[in-house]
Amino acid sequence: VNAGVFNNPINIQELLNSGSTFEITEDFENTSHELYMEEEFLTKNNDDDPETWKSPWDKSFDELRALMEPVTKQIYKQIMKEGIGEIIPENSRITINYGAYLEGEHHSFDSTYMRGRPEKYKLGDGQLFPALEAAIKTMKLNEIALFVIDYDLLYGEIGCPPRVKPKADILYKMELIDFNETGDLSLIEKLNVDENRNKFSHMIKAIDEILKHAKDNFQQNNFKNATKAYLEVIQNLERCTLADEQEEIKYNDILRKAYLNLAICYNKRDDAKRACTFFNKIERLVGQKNMTCKELYQFARSIHKLCDYKRAVVLLKKAKSCAKTQSEITLVDQELDLLNGKIELNKKEEQSMWQRAVGVNEKKTSSLDTSGDDLSASNDEFKKTMQEMIDELKTDEHLRKHELPDALTAKEIEIIEELVKKEPNIKLSVFHKDNEKTYHLVKEKSA
Repeated sequence: VNAGVFNNPINIQELLNSGSTFEITEDFENTSHELYMEEEFLTKNNDDDPETWKSPWDKSFDELRALMEPVTKQIYKQIMKEGIGEIIPENSRITINYGAYLEGEHHSFDSTYMRGRPEKYKLGDGQLFPALEAAIKTMKLNEIALFVIDYDLLYGEIGCPPRVKPKADILYKMELIDFNETGDLSLIEKLNVDENRNKFSHMIKAIDEILKHAKDNFQQNNFKNATKAYLEVIQNLERCTLADEQEEIKYNDILRKAYLNLAICYNKRDDAKRACTFFNKIERLVGQKNMTCKELYQFARSIHKLCDYKRAVVLLKKAKSCAKTQSEITLVDQELDLLNGKIELNKKEEQSMWQRAVGVNEKKTSSLDTSGDDLSASNDEFKKTMQEMIDELKTDEHLRKHELPDALTAKEIEIIEELVKKEPNIKLSVFHKDNEKTYHLVKEKSA
């Protein structure tokens, strides 16, 4: 059998993540010509390529190794830009930019810079070469470094033709843009068999790992799994015992953050009712006057989704009063503008609805005398409008009440009462304020 080479260039990213389908050609001469033409094209257009595509080293790798520090005997490192903080933890999800270069070649054969976006990996998941993971695990946040890695830790003696030659050492330029810990959930299993598992001091490490797991899922937009993780944190906290006041302070701080993050998850999942449940828990824990701008803002967004616009405005005004940065003020103002626009629109719609309900029409002239037929038609229209409002309350899961206009007549109240008698979960509520009555159609919780 004649030897063959790969017909099309390989996307290394696809190879590592999901494998590639290799098309083989047995015609070496044609393939060599195609590669030559490609290299000629690249050389011709060097000046037009971004700097990030070019190799950061134009001499031999042995000369570069002499300037580097050994990570192992087969991995060498040189820091181009110092990072900040500590070296990243073992079980992190990383965001990186990188370029991979062969010795003596001016351009990368694989690069996130060429693709125009960084990439994310979870360390320990087998997405990267173990040697490349070992290199990344020496880095800090925002660090940029060069690594030379021996061929037998990468593509081996065969290489990955036509892009990676046999026995090819590779130079990587790595930029660690971001990372977050994914959490070590094995600690939870160990905790379950610990006889002291209910003690806060024993539980805190495991809870910290669940919080990391929850945050990681949230940042991946996996709000369902994040919700489950935050619920698990709360359940574990609620069964633990506290030794002293210091533990109680830390306990309340973690519980408060878990309530907030869980409520935000529910907001993301369009479950405003459950979100409000946990905002109410925060309010009971610290008191509304001690809630932060972020807590009040997110609480208002939940109330907004439940169509209680007036209460949402009150919460947003409180959020603005305790905002500490201009960005917080701007965010609150944007939500207030949105709410005020909806309130104004609702007023106009309500006015129009009530005009139809009582038979008011600008095209008609007013009259002091109203015939029996006109009254009957007006009452029928009012009854129809009320039924529409009741039906909307029944079908809209986010809607809890309808505020009715002032100055309802005795006949109109009688019509509403007759309608709600037929609806087990809808009632007509009367509120007294400043010696005046206001009426609301209210949806009660189902049994």
